[in-house]
Amino acid sequence: MLVIDGFADRQTVALAHKAVVADFDASGFKAGDLLIKLQELISGLLPNSGMPSELVGFLYGSGFEAQPALLDKIAHHVPLIGNYPSVVKAVKGAGSFFSSLKNLAILHPKVLLTPPLQSELGQFLYKMEGGSGGAHVMPASGKELLNAGNGYYQQWIEGLPVSLLFLADGSNIRAVGFNELLISPSPEAPFRYGGVVREAPISHDVQQQLMQTAKKLTAQFGLRGLNSLDAMVAKPSGQDQVKAERQQLYVLEVNPRLSATLDLYEALKPKLIEQHILLCKKLAVLDSCDTITKFAYSETYQGQAIVYADAVISYDAKLAWPVWVKDNPPAQGVVHVQKGEPICSVVASGVSLQEVKHRLQNRMQRVKCLLQDNSGNSSI
Repeated sequence: MLVIDGFADRQTVALAHKAVVADFDASGFKAGDLLIKLQELISGLLPNSGMPSELVGFLYGSGFEAQPALLDKIAHHVPLIGNYPSVVKAVKGAGSFFSSLKNLAILHPKVLLTPPLQSELGQFLYKMEGGSGGAHVMPASGKELLNAGNGYYQQWIEGLPVSLLFLADGSNIRAVGFNELLISPSPEAPFRYGGVVREAPISHDVQQQLMQTAKKLTAQFGLRGLNSLDAMVAKPSGQDQVKAERQQLYVLEVNPRLSATLDLYEALKPKLIEQHILLCKKLAVLDSCDTITKFAYSETYQGQAIVYADAVISYDAKLAWPVWVKDNPPAQGVVHVQKGEPICSVVASGVSLQEVKHRLQNRMQRVKCLLQDNSGNSSI
């Protein structure tokens, strides 16, 4: 396996024949640098090099949604394994995506492509087209956002953020799992992605809504392979709890690529990646009944959370990390992390959602204490 990554963390390097780091910014990978790194990897595919003798294709995750044209350029060098660039463009374009939701009668927050009225600013969020990680989501009341040309305005809905990880063959879908998305707010990024927990405590009716929505969108856009659907289960209004069958699901977006939630299904990962490849190459199809079934796995709750730096920090990369830390840097040199950047991820499991969340919070704090002792910084 050859890897181009924004971080090349310790676990990725250990799994790969070779891993290289490509530059990226808020819009994803920098096209020029990524293409150079891709060419370098391809040129290394020589006999007796210890590298794979041939490439199956280019499997991609986040970092391309804001620039699907980069996927087109990559396809000139390596076969893409994932949704076509045209599909990514249609799904991540606010105009095309939300128009399709309206035509399919799929409930979603109100979306505006121009700034809302001054009196309504407090009801909307600003989102960058193709953005990922939640750091690009800001209250629309920020004056600097009013003339932004690469985003859209979405009505703010209070509730439980959830996602469905699913396989698709262009027509049908198979649900892999339902997850609760976690938020790690900061003053600069109040809706920053914080992690995910398997499974989300949502009703059977909401699960059905998610699966039926995924099926409609798969047929509409021709989605293939592994994708994820993000939505909000609206918080009940009033003092009385709304019955499960009356819960409102608001669709937020589809991620037409490999998702971070895939890591929560470690035991299924080889099978899911195999299915992803076959479905994207059109070598397999899903039965229509798969729209209401799931993969079988342990019902133990699993979660992962990202640890962000609260201030600039430097530490020795040879630091001994706990086994429940992931996405940490290779053990060499001194690591410098800027304020707001991710340090690592922590994972936890438990018999209840509350237990997993508690363990994640505890482990995030333990990481910060560990780094504070190692770096000598007063805070991170």
